[in-house]
Amino acid sequence: MDLLVVIFGAALVVGAVGVLVWALTAERELDTAQTNLRRGGMLADSRQIALSASARSRILDPFFTSVGNRAKGFTSAGMGDRVQRKLDLAGLYEKGWTVERVLVIRFLSLAIGVVLIVLLLSGGTGRQSLGLAALIAALAYLGPEAWLDRKAGERQGLIEKQLPDVIDQLTVSVEAGLGFDAAMARSAEGRTGPLADELARVLQDLQVGVDRQVALDRMVERTDVPDLKAFVVAIRQSTRHGLPIARVLQIQSQELREKRRARVEEKAGQLPVKIVFPLVFCILPSLFVIILGPAGINIMDSF
Repeated sequence: MDLLVVIFGAALVVGAVGVLVWALTAERELDTAQTNLRRGGMLADSRQIALSASARSRILDPFFTSVGNRAKGFTSAGMGDRVQRKLDLAGLYEKGWTVERVLVIRFLSLAIGVVLIVLLLSGGTGRQSLGLAALIAALAYLGPEAWLDRKAGERQGLIEKQLPDVIDQLTVSVEAGLGFDAAMARSAEGRTGPLADELARVLQDLQVGVDRQVALDRMVERTDVPDLKAFVVAIRQSTRHGLPIARVLQIQSQELREKRRARVEEKAGQLPVKIVFPLVFCILPSLFVIILGPAGINIMDSF
């Protein structure tokens, strides 16, 4: 009987891990309106639009929606908004990630964790087994959210790193006679990364009639990067008071470069403190063994 339980549990874990990996690696099309705009209206009817999506997307999307809607009944009221906010910050919503998809991944992670804990505790409830079970439970529950936080932090760091160079290019383009919108388009061309994607999205909003300041405010809300927020505030003030935008861009570029230099100096100052732990626990013991080991052996042999 125990063997059947182990085999059944292992099969559940393998199946759940397979679905989890499939869910993590699947890419879904954007919403129908954006998809049709990108295709240029080449598809005649809804059936062609539906069939033009990938087979994986046609299979996974209904699954995510069904399981995610059921999972919402077991979550708090504000969890959906919190997950949606993290998806926006991580830039995953544009890649087809939805709240339902994250809830499905969390459900699968919890299912895998429960099965592993049951299999672990079936062999005994010792202190080591209970500690490992608690670790598995924490990873299963907090893992998906921690992954989202990490992706959001990485994206914000990239935007922060790319912003001074983009503003430099904006400054050069504006001084060459381009308008601010055309300068943004020029800066987004040929660039890859989250900031270029955000500028392209701002330009798309402008093309459909959204006010420039509203589009920039939406970009700030999607990214939540303090330097980018300060840049947008400066643009708003220059537009409101009629200041030369080229001069404002020069000042912003200089300030951002000074901030980046200060961050580099701060990280360099933290290196001596961070290197203490590997030095004490990894390098010094090895040196003691190499230097004092032969002397200790000789002393022991002399007795």
